[in-house]
Formats: sequence, structure tokens, C-alpha cells
Amino acid sequence: MKSKMLKWFSLMLLTLILLVGCSSNNTDENQSQEPPSQKETDDNTAPASNSETDKLTEDDLLQNPEEPVTIRIFQQYAGLSDKDFTTLMKEPIEERFPNITLELVRAGNNTMPEELILQGEFPDFIFTSSQNIADFRRLDLLYDHNEMFKKYNMTTDRYVPEAINDIQNYSENNELYAIPFSLNFGLLFYNKDIFDEVAVSHPKDFMTWEEIYDLANQIGNKSNGKYHSLIPTSITRMSISWMLRKVDEQTMRANFSTDDWKELYQLYRDIHLIPGNIEYGNEGNRFYKDLDTAMIVTYGGFLGYLEQAHREGQDSSFWDFTTFPQRKNGPEGLETEVRILMLSPTSKNKDIAFQVMNYLTSKEVQTIVSRNAQRSALAEEEIKNLFGADFESLKDKNVDAIFKQKYNVNPIPTIYDNAIKPPLFNAFKRTILEGEDVNTALKRAEEEANQIIDAMKQEQQ
Repeated sequence: MKSKMLKWFSLMLLTLILLVGCSSNNTDENQSQEPPSQKETDDNTAPASNSETDKLTEDDLLQNPEEPVTIRIFQQYAGLSDKDFTTLMKEPIEERFPNITLELVRAGNNTMPEELILQGEFPDFIFTSSQNIADFRRLDLLYDHNEMFKKYNMTTDRYVPEAINDIQNYSENNELYAIPFSLNFGLLFYNKDIFDEVAVSHPKDFMTWEEIYDLANQIGNKSNGKYHSLIPTSITRMSISWMLRKVDEQTMRANFSTDDWKELYQLYRDIHLIPGNIEYGNEGNRFYKDLDTAMIVTYGGFLGYLEQAHREGQDSSFWDFTTFPQRKNGPEGLETEVRILMLSPTSKNKDIAFQVMNYLTSKEVQTIVSRNAQRSALAEEEIKNLFGADFESLKDKNVDAIFKQKYNVNPIPTIYDNAIKPPLFNAFKRTILEGEDVNTALKRAEEEANQIIDAMKQEQQ
């Protein structure tokens, strides 16, 4: 087992190095922590006093453990700022359960999951994106939460159906590998002052990528490249919102030679060739600090940075947002992404860890989640209506755009999807910086991706 894990770690370390070069504007700090000193508890120790499983209920999960215990949460892929961890997780848990201390372990140097597994120090549960369930499957870190739901006579009825459906898309026999914490959402943010200065009409809800490109082209030409007219999401993320498969599910080979991939890359190339758009990176700061970007397509976490800028004295009246740009010849809307909580099968405190996870999805905590401008995982209109209530910067903004757009059922990623992102990003760079044509760039990316897949398959043997 350790020999196999070491092989995986070497390969994933190489992939991580490549991915670092592909990412931008990541404001989460990687932090490593010493393993906590805690009293070892039995694997089956429940927070409840009942001894018969058929008498346990969700109320038993609201009891404070008799002894102090530290529960650790592992964060990877899904963004979680220090402030959000404190406000949405640590403070509510430790106030409700005084004997529980909640600690955060971020993926980073010396704290990648492969390393923690080898050290026998992997945390009690995971905070991540539903799009990365396959990565944890590869590491044997999936746990069927149906066991806990049955043990405490619970159902999933309280959660938003689309969240549960997205999680269960990763199961083979109706397993439930996670519970939902919140749902991500995408938007197009725009600077009203720039649009007014160059006399271009403001974007509207449900515009297509082609219509947004036309607005960006007008801004770029009218301003002679003075402004960044449009910053899209990364090319790999945009492929997800376009519902494109990176790996054929039948052959398990990369396939980037389709018309949809070519259409995406051609549009992405055209956007970056608009005057003023050739530069990429540091996208968020360019929009809300440098104030030289007309439009940026990004996701819900961006609202937190805009709110912080507002609290630091910035006038927020210059920006608003619309729905995520639509595909003209493809599925309406965008991808479904759930920010999830996953119980670790290696936890020595499974019941107490599940107790923490369950309370994080309670009405009390989810009210805080919604008020802090995150889409709650609960199917309660009352909580939904509180969205952004604590964000002064959202006053008079187009908040309805978040809830009226369509969130699609995603193609299920394979264990190779994350590993083959670098060839896709490098292909984009060559089309912009070296003038390589789209067909050639994608063909080369496909060959490089299949080499990575072959290497990963070899390591699995």
C-alpha cells in the first residue's frame, strides 16, 4: 500500500507543480498545521447516550461530547478563506459544542492528502468541491454517508435536490459520498463607469458568449486598449461550464478534437486578442482595485472580495452583475458545483465528525451561510431570501440573477481530469503568444494529455 501511495504521490507532486503555473488570483493561503493533541476515542463512539442504534435520532447529534475532542477538517479545491472558516464553521461549532475544537488543515506543502495518509494523520472530514470527488476516490477516501443517515434515522429531504443529485452522480449503487454545504454560482460582473465612459450598452441577463464578446470588442476598440474589456474564467473552468468532457468515458482517452472544443478555444483566443486583453493573471485585483476592467466572468466567492473592499471604504456603486454568459449552440445555463463535506473513512471519531458536519448544514448555520452571500444547501425559501443580508455591497444589485439561471447536470469527471489540465492551459498560451492555430494546439494538448493518462494507468498497476 505504501509503495503504491509513494508512486501516486510522486506523480501528483509533478502534476501539482504544473498546476501552480496554471492558476491565478488564488487568495487562499496554504497553511500546514501540527497534528493536534487529542484524546483517542473509539471509532464507534457516538455523541449520544443511547446504546441502541434504532433509537438514535438527529437530536442525538446535538449533544455536547462528554470529553474534549479536536476534530480536523481538510480543505482542498473549494475555496475557504480564513474569515469564512471562522464565521461559517469554527465559531458556530465551538459555540454549540463547547467540548469540540474545530481545526483547519489546508492542502499545501507537507499537507497534501497523499502525505497525510502516509503519516496516518489525515483529518476527520473534508471540505471540497463535488467536481473533485473522483480525486478522493483514487485515494480510497470515500465513505458512504448512508450509514450515518440510517444510524440516526435521517433523510436527505432537507437539502436542495440538485445538490444531492450532483453528489449521487458519482455513485455506482446509490452511495452518498458527501453532504452538501453550499452551492457555487457563476456571474458576469461589470464596471458601469467604463461602459458609460465609452458609450456601450450595459450587459443584460441571459446574454450569449457571442453577445458579450461583441460588447467587449466595442470597449476594446473605442478605448484603444485602455481597458481590459473582458476577463473570462480559466479555459479549463470554461470547458466545465460548457459541459465538455476532457476524457471519453468509454475509451478513457483525452479527446479535444471535437467541434465544441474548437469553438471554445477559438472564442477564448478571440477574446484575448481584443485590444487591451492580451494580459492575463491577477484578474480580481484588476477589477476591484485597479478599476481598469470592464467585465469579468467568475464565481460566487468573488462577492466576498468585493464586500471586503466596500468595508474598507470603496464605493461599490460602480459595479453590478448579470447571469453567467450562455452558450449559443449548447446547453443553457452553467454547471452545478456543490461545496461538500465528506467524512473520512480514516477518522477515529466518525460519529463526532458527522455531528459537526450535520450541524454545519443545520438551519442555524445555513442561515449564516446565506446571509454571507453563499447559496445555502437547504431547500428553505426563508433561508434563500436572506441571501447576502450581511453584505452591504449587495444593496440594489441584481441578486435575482443568481437564482434564475439554470444549473445543469454535469458530465462526471474521471480521475484523470485534473491531471490533464496543464496541456489544455499550455495550448491556450500557444494560440495567444505563439500564434499557433487552434486545431494544432488542441491536437498537441490531446497527445500530451494521453501521455499523462498512460503514466497514471502504469502507476495503478
